[in-house]
Amino acid sequence: MNFKDIKIMIGTPIHQDVKAEYMISLLETVYACEASDVWLEQEFVLGSSIIEDARNDLVKRFMDSECTHLLFIDSDISWSVNDIRELIKYSDNEKYLIVGGTYPKKEIDYEWLKKYIKSGYNIDDIENQIGLLNNDMFRPINQENNGILKVKHLPMGFVMINKRVFIEFEQKYKNLKYYRDNEWKYWYFHNEREYGEDTNFCKMYREINGNIWLIPWLELSHIGNFKYKRNIKGNKLMMEV
Repeated sequence: MNFKDIKIMIGTPIHQDVKAEYMISLLETVYACEASDVWLEQEFVLGSSIIEDARNDLVKRFMDSECTHLLFIDSDISWSVNDIRELIKYSDNEKYLIVGGTYPKKEIDYEWLKKYIKSGYNIDDIENQIGLLNNDMFRPINQENNGILKVKHLPMGFVMINKRVFIEFEQKYKNLKYYRDNEWKYWYFHNEREYGEDTNFCKMYREINGNIWLIPWLELSHIGNFKYKRNIKGNKLMMEV
């Protein structure tokens, strides 16, 4: 996709706080988009403890805007400008309508960690082996020649969604429309049994013959008490201490 043809809205749900690393990444992205003449808007939902309500609110703002692509980025994720370039590159209007990256869970496998430290390795080089890529839900269905992976689900922490996806949802799932606060709204995101709002959204899109695409080389970090990041060379999940 040509950089000039895309109009991006970054949508971020914020429950309590915003990580400094997120803000640094956002400022770098805003500067790069301005320098490249790429249309970029930012929208935030503040103080919402119900993530699906926050995501639905952001989608509504997006649908009411001129933007062509909604880029969900959670407030505890950090990324590089190159990750944004890759999303734009592969956000094709015909094929890659949902494309994003994955990142480690903010969890430590302490039993594995004890064995690792006893083996004599430096604690600064710890590999965190618990992460979304090791979850069955995120294992690839197949791989494109360009290296893009078709997957069953993606987390919504860093994902670009073409406006066409939400239009298709409204056409296929008419029962998800509801009236509240004196206006019509739509449940694009909602929990269902064992599925969270993100995996359920992907499941429903696949059920109407949509595809979910993962760019496996994006170098995203998940910020908690530690900085959990991807190590692309070994395709490992790393934890910085």
